Amino acid sequence: MDDSLMSDHLSAIEAIIDILTRPDDDQNSMVVPLEQSRHVISIHSSNYASLKDFKSHYMSLKRPVLCFVDLDQLSEVTSWIRDTDDIALAGDSVELTQWRFDRIEKSFAKQLDPLTKVFQRSRLIETLEEVCPTASSESPVSLILIDIDHLKAINDQHGPVEGNHVLQEFGGLIQSLCRMTLVARTRGGEFAVLVESRESEARRIAEILLNAIQQFHWCRLDGVTASLGVASVNESCQPSILLTRADEALYAAKASGRNRVTAYSEVAAKSHLTGEDLQVISLENKARVMSERVTSFVTHQSKLIMQNLRREANTDALTELFNRRYLDRKLGEEFLTAKRLGKDLSIALVDVDHFGEVNKQHGWPTGDHVLREIAQVILSCIRGSDWVGRYGGEELCIVMPGTILKNATSVCERIRKTIESTRFKNSNDEVLRVTLSVGVVQYQLESDPDMQQLLQRVSEKTLEAKRSGRNLVAS
Repeated sequence: MDDSLMSDHLSAIEAIIDILTRPDDDQNSMVVPLEQSRHVISIHSSNYASLKDFKSHYMSLKRPVLCFVDLDQLSEVTSWIRDTDDIALAGDSVELTQWRFDRIEKSFAKQLDPLTKVFQRSRLIETLEEVCPTASSESPVSLILIDIDHLKAINDQHGPVEGNHVLQEFGGLIQSLCRMTLVARTRGGEFAVLVESRESEARRIAEILLNAIQQFHWCRLDGVTASLGVASVNESCQPSILLTRADEALYAAKASGRNRVTAYSEVAAKSHLTGEDLQVISLENKARVMSERVTSFVTHQSKLIMQNLRREANTDALTELFNRRYLDRKLGEEFLTAKRLGKDLSIALVDVDHFGEVNKQHGWPTGDHVLREIAQVILSCIRGSDWVGRYGGEELCIVMPGTILKNATSVCERIRKTIESTRFKNSNDEVLRVTLSVGVVQYQLESDPDMQQLLQRVSEKTLEAKRSGRNLVAS
């Protein structure tokens, strides 16, 4: 879906949700433009038939509000306005009005989740404590819980930064579609939308939200989905009852395959139809979801363990380069590829000059430290397609697929100069001078019938560099 179609699609969804969630006189309120405030709604008493209607609409709003009133209304409005909101006189200056917007905005920001910029769970609970005790058949209260499917898998596969980016996009999408309702992040990848309407209407909103999530153009990942649970109360109750019902509906959606909407009434209907206890059904749904999470966790951890074991089996413990076993196997593969396909292949054998003297004069810990630093310098000087293995002792082998001799020699010369200018230190902080002798060869069909002959040639070149005075590259 291209950007223009997506924009039209989201606009249509937003319009539907506004119709379903706004009070009858919602045309009397407006969301302040972005340059004035990101969140504050302004309402004007002059747009209402009476101050009573004005108050009724004000009390229904779940966003911070700036009330514009006449001077003779100021005293009464002051008596019932919330601490988080503010009042402005119709004739106030632009500067004063802007200051009031900014003050409300700053106060409001403290209630937001830092990552997603929707309300924190505490604000949801506070609001539920206000509306649940007054719920009735004429004023029902519904809660939609929305949970991102497999968020942990996204974090495991792509990293927490990518997971946070998904959370930010998700929160922004839900917030943009539910401007006139309360949206909160309850935990992890779970969000809540409070709707003061019947369950049937709340379910319609949930279906629209699900469709928007499915059609949304996620910036970095494809196929992000969510499961939604809907519950409603039409009589006075504690907030925990509505939260529990919505949670049970959410688990039912997840247990049924995710990426869908389930209402609490459907779970209750299943209990009535099958004769099973409602609590047993809810427990089975939670057990199914938890079992899936455990299986996913065990699979992921097993994969990580195998990767770590494989890495440890192929890695030299001291230098963290590839070890000799991996070097022989992988170089054999590179050799056969070059021989079969006629591709360029160059290798270099690096030997640390007078390394035995370093160990004797400064101790083996210093020698180990020097080897580790040399390994890091080499890695910083080669391409991503090149790789390095520890051949033995102080000898390191650089393998450069697709590289001709001239370019490989240049790389090794750069490494030699870098090592020569590096200030190595012993345990007493004394500076050491370390140099390298390097042999470089390119695979040749007529000269290298097998890999051992290639290694023999590069070894001879390294000896040539040492016999010629050391601190040289011979090719």
